[in-house]
Amino acid sequence: MTFTVGRDSIEVVVSAQWDRILGRRPTSIDENFFECGGNSFKAARLAGGLRAAMGRDVPLHVIFDMPTVRAQSDWLRTGQAGAKQQIMTFKPNGKHAPLVLLPGGGGSLVGLGAFAGPRFDRPVHGLHARGLAAGELPAADMAELSQGFAEMLDASSVPRRIHLAGYCSGGVFAYHLASVLAGEGWDILSVTLLNATLAVPDIPREEIVTRRLRELAGPAGTDVPASADELFEQLRNSGKDLLEQDSDAFRRRHEVFAALWRVVVEYQPEPLALPVALFSLPDRFNADLADSRGVTDWADLGLADFRQIDSADPGMMQTVHEPTLDAIEAWLREVEGTA
Repeated sequence: MTFTVGRDSIEVVVSAQWDRILGRRPTSIDENFFECGGNSFKAARLAGGLRAAMGRDVPLHVIFDMPTVRAQSDWLRTGQAGAKQQIMTFKPNGKHAPLVLLPGGGGSLVGLGAFAGPRFDRPVHGLHARGLAAGELPAADMAELSQGFAEMLDASSVPRRIHLAGYCSGGVFAYHLASVLAGEGWDILSVTLLNATLAVPDIPREEIVTRRLRELAGPAGTDVPASADELFEQLRNSGKDLLEQDSDAFRRRHEVFAALWRVVVEYQPEPLALPVALFSLPDRFNADLADSRGVTDWADLGLADFRQIDSADPGMMQTVHEPTLDAIEAWLREVEGTA
């Protein structure tokens, strides 16, 4: 049995490096690098690409000994050095200003692998939220979340002239981070909101976790769980392919989701004096929910430079819609004044 690639940030980045070197993304985590066109030269390039992406040593023998996305991702997750690496590199270079991607509601970069493709002629980096690694706590509010992202970027080699983007909740995070970084002297060229909304239900953290667990238990055919630990054991005993190796990591993923949901609920944006583009699907904004919570939509913030690009294609939900990707890159170049 094979499984879809991109269950967490590690698999997204490994898949992006395969795409860059082999010219196509793997269709499952169990595909073999060498059966997909890899050779010794390309293996060396893959090791180098993963080394740059993860900020840690990746010996060449890892590629030969562990030729699948699953095995390489597991090795990167469990290795000692760099285990808490927060900045990942989808593309190391390109002619245009770097793009930094913010994580979605789960705290990782799942769904953003297409930004490593050839449509983007620029370095592309990604951040994921604190709280996913052992010993870390998720951010309590937007100020703490953005300060953490800013510290990661300050400690990195990413140039201080960048674009920011994020999908769903990640767009909200990108928007606020732009104001924080601009205040610290960064040249923020633009903010791209990918189907991001401020109208989310005001649900307590404990209930958010409970809902997430029930959503997983239903399709898996397991009993309604009393806790994340119980669901983890149920899934493992039923033979399900689990991303996490232990219940602690499984529980942390859902706690981060709940924490970041609350960050968006409690966030009140201020207008930015920066170019902002919203790529939107028809069901993105719930006006009744917005009215009940007293929140507004991006177009009503009084932004100095705002545009909204509407799409009816559900492929945009996973940012794999090629016309949307082309439109995003065209928008970034327009802001830069480049072709």
